[in-house]
Amino acid sequence: MKKELLKYCLFIGILVTLTNNASAKSTIIDEVTDLAEIGILAKQDNAKVGKTLIVFDIDDTLLEANHFVGSDKWYNWQKGRASFDPKGQPVTINPSEEYGCISSLLSTFFELGSTHLTQANTVEIVNSLRAFDLIMLTARTTSYRIPTERELSRFKLDFSDEHLLEKNVGMIFDLNDGRRTAKVTYQNGVVLSSGLNKGLVLAEVLSRANKQYDYIYFIDDSRKNIKLMHEAWQNKGALVRNLHYTRVDKSISQSEITQSNEIKQQLDEFIQTAYPERAKIFAEGRCQ
Repeated sequence: MKKELLKYCLFIGILVTLTNNASAKSTIIDEVTDLAEIGILAKQDNAKVGKTLIVFDIDDTLLEANHFVGSDKWYNWQKGRASFDPKGQPVTINPSEEYGCISSLLSTFFELGSTHLTQANTVEIVNSLRAFDLIMLTARTTSYRIPTERELSRFKLDFSDEHLLEKNVGMIFDLNDGRRTAKVTYQNGVVLSSGLNKGLVLAEVLSRANKQYDYIYFIDDSRKNIKLMHEAWQNKGALVRNLHYTRVDKSISQSEITQSNEIKQQLDEFIQTAYPERAKIFAEGRCQ
């Protein structure tokens, strides 16, 4: 009888282990056009409060720039990444169209620029998920925090009450993601990752915060970020859903390129006149 009971307990133990391993994995969900999909998945997964983290990208996921110059798609085009026109044809960038020291200029563009919600009901959707732990994870660098939090607050997307640490306690650390080393900051519920691998950044932030989750939902407009998060969390024991958000139109029109070129010319002339020393530094590529 004891042997039979031991076999039964062993069988149940193996079954539970296999079941947990089957659910604890990372998956990718493509072509997500509604932020509400997060809540739908969380309900389907029976995600538990206190054991669930929802991770939001910002640019072209929660907020979209009102102007082409300084927008997410403009930045990708400037960096020579795959871009397309409204007909799906590739859009390349000529050297004469490239802004010098773009990282330095982005600070100004973010300060002067404005955004709108990617969905009319974005705030309502986010608020419906506040029973879970929430965090924002953006590729923006640490020097862009003030305009980033300004725009978030303008739309009542303040995550300071969702901060995973004690109030007014933040993080700042250097991280090497295998490509380069950069600074990461976490404050007021927002992680600025300086373009590092978001999967590794999230793992490091949670480790430093001494937080563990059984369910993680990550939504981002970048397929690259989705893939990196998926790879980083493939074998970490949590059920991770990576949602590729594709609602925002990424196409670039000729009129937008023309506008960017005109602004570049005006900006170059202004910097040359007002700040000749800085213009020389930009021209020589000595960016800081």
